[in-house]
Amino acid sequence: MIVLDERLAAAAQLVRPGSRVADVGTDHGYLIARLLLDGKAVFGYACDIHPKPLEKAAETLKQYGLQDCSALFLGDGLQGLLAEQVDDVVIAGMGGENIREIIRAAAWLRNPEKHLILQPM
Repeated sequence: MIVLDERLAAAAQLVRPGSRVADVGTDHGYLIARLLLDGKAVFGYACDIHPKPLEKAAETLKQYGLQDCSALFLGDGLQGLLAEQVDDVVIAGMGGENIREIIRAAAWLRNPEKHLILQPM
């Protein structure tokens, strides 16, 4: 069973029901898995700049049978994702300057229909 820590649980509460969610800096993929298992998200993108966290996320998603409603993205920030693929974006556990650069690099986030959940460290 996936139990989110207090920080990720708070981020999960802010995700809009029925969203397609991108978790930038996904680590183990716990947030995406929990959102999908709870039915809060309809699709989840686990994004990370490093391969090892994505391997862990892939294991988590496979363990819970969530491969068909999720995808893994190896890249910097939201690199590789398109505006029409994502409704809500969670960027948690990174420095504020890093978060700012991720947002700047994805111009499509300026669309008022997009929902950002940011938790800087």
